[in-house]
Amino acid sequence: MEKELSKDTNSIEYVNEKPRIQKWDNLKFFLIFLVVLGHILEGYLNVDTESLMIKRMRFFIYTFHMPLFIFLSGLFSKKNINNKRYSNMFYYLVIFYLIKGIMFVSNALMNRELSFSLLSEDGIAWYALALCIFGIITIPLSKLNKNFVFLCSLALACVVGYDAKVGDYLCLSRLIVFYPFFFLGYCLDLKKVNDFISKKVVKVLAVICILLFAIFVYIKIEDIYWVSPILSGRNSFSTLEEYRKFGVFLRIANYIIATIMGASVMALIPSFKKIKIFSNFGRRTLQTYVLHEPIVMIFFFGVVNPNIYLPKILPIHSRILIIPIALTITMFCSLKIWEKPFDILKKYCMPKKEEI
Repeated sequence: MEKELSKDTNSIEYVNEKPRIQKWDNLKFFLIFLVVLGHILEGYLNVDTESLMIKRMRFFIYTFHMPLFIFLSGLFSKKNINNKRYSNMFYYLVIFYLIKGIMFVSNALMNRELSFSLLSEDGIAWYALALCIFGIITIPLSKLNKNFVFLCSLALACVVGYDAKVGDYLCLSRLIVFYPFFFLGYCLDLKKVNDFISKKVVKVLAVICILLFAIFVYIKIEDIYWVSPILSGRNSFSTLEEYRKFGVFLRIANYIIATIMGASVMALIPSFKKIKIFSNFGRRTLQTYVLHEPIVMIFFFGVVNPNIYLPKILPIHSRILIIPIALTITMFCSLKIWEKPFDILKKYCMPKKEEI
């Protein structure tokens, strides 16, 4: 790598904020696009519960997009954790309540039933709280044997689904289910990860894995979609009804698929060294995460009533238009003009500006 790297071998990071590796910013943009697309698909699925195309797209995305996003968060969290930058982690707590406030206002504008809980969350704000808590608990856990911590977190994540009481309070279910991906990212060396996914043989295998899984989902969606409730990490195995006793094995299978698919996506995301538009957007994924849901909820499923207009706007043969619509929303929310409020929050939450 031609960039100047930190001497800390456990934390391969640039000494200066620039230059950056465009591949990772491109990957972050792709993942936030999948987040937006996934939330639009959920809205459509509430209207058209029988659409196989919507189910295929949603199932395919949800098997890996949040595990990979959280893995990247852990991969690039080493500096904050190793230097015990609690103020940077507090920033995510502020973002958590910012999202809850925005969604409260959005629900009010749509005349929905209003409710607010300080410590419980069933919507998108959970991710911000997760980043805050993941960073805080990883500081002491990083002093222990990393293999032991990872295996224990994995074991807990596999069995937590049997306790239906573990749910949205402090987003506990999602925290437990997704923490192994964060800790794995924290433990792995960035340069070694980059070297591994840059190998030609890995790229070839990545293409094969993605194609095979896509074909499998396309053909078998009606037989496997019943598993989808546990992909979010929020639901207990009781949602699987008569298959709940096999929940631990399904979770393990989910982890294996998420790992293979995540590595495959990382390997195939290009750098686009001469095209910086996607990497520039990829630097502002957090603001996109905060802003996109009100736009989707109010306009796409509020102003444009899906029960009336959806069949006319996107008939079954043309619902592929969901993809460019999601891309447009993602790019709009990633514009630099929305960055100022987040810069102000960083200024007051952090001792110095850090790249999130």
